[in-house]
Amino acid sequence: MMYQVDGVAGTALFSHTGVVTAVADGMVEVEIHRPEGCGACSLKSACSQGNRKVLTAVPVYPCKPGDSVTVEITNQQGWQALFFGIVLPFLCTISGVLATVHLTGNEALGALVGLGSAAGYYGVFYLFRSAAARRFTITARPV
Repeated sequence: MMYQVDGVAGTALFSHTGVVTAVADGMVEVEIHRPEGCGACSLKSACSQGNRKVLTAVPVYPCKPGDSVTVEITNQQGWQALFFGIVLPFLCTISGVLATVHLTGNEALGALVGLGSAAGYYGVFYLFRSAAARRFTITARPV
């Protein structure tokens, strides 16, 4: 699905339909119901995804509670999220392991340093979460 926001064209990577539950400070809270397959899943009680999810999004057009909207992120933002959430911490972990094993020859210490470097990465990412929130924008558009 192609669209244009603030002069930037993009392709929607993630797109779900939901209902606006609240509007505040130029943002909308959207409740998304998962597919019916979740209800029949034998692992639904252990699943952290659940049958519904609430997202905060920027409305493209004015919305009010009860409106049906589609929430989306662009393809580019999806790839950036993948890079910052999976690829970069993986590289931190591997480089920590390889550097420690190369310098000390101790594989157990290398494993601990690798895990510590990933934990450190996620800790720094947590500190700068507001900057990340500005970088990744979920938009809501009327259905």
